[in-house]
Amino acid sequence: MINKKVLKWSLEELSNIEQQRRLWLGQSKDEMSSFEEACCGVFDDSGLTRAFDKGLVERDYGEGVASMVKELGVLVGSVESNLSPKDVIQHRAMTRMRSLSKELLETDLCL
Repeated sequence: MINKKVLKWSLEELSNIEQQRRLWLGQSKDEMSSFEEACCGVFDDSGLTRAFDKGLVERDYGEGVASMVKELGVLVGSVESNLSPKDVIQHRAMTRMRSLSKELLETDLCL
């Protein structure tokens, strides 16, 4: 089962450049996060990867949503793990990752 609360929270972080700057660059004294934490929230902590691998995302939410989840995974995998947070925010894949995360937030996957 997908934890929609965790998924939504994590996708919101991946979709918002201002939130990324605030959380990933340490601009908030009360909160801190990272690209890795946001991705872990989307795929692992929410149970999305497990549901996707079992075919449940496509079955329950359709081929379009499953395709978006797959593309998001590819984009996440294209970001090198040794980059600084600033370089991650500016990475060429992040523009599409942000828009795709926003699109996913508007699907039944998060409602």
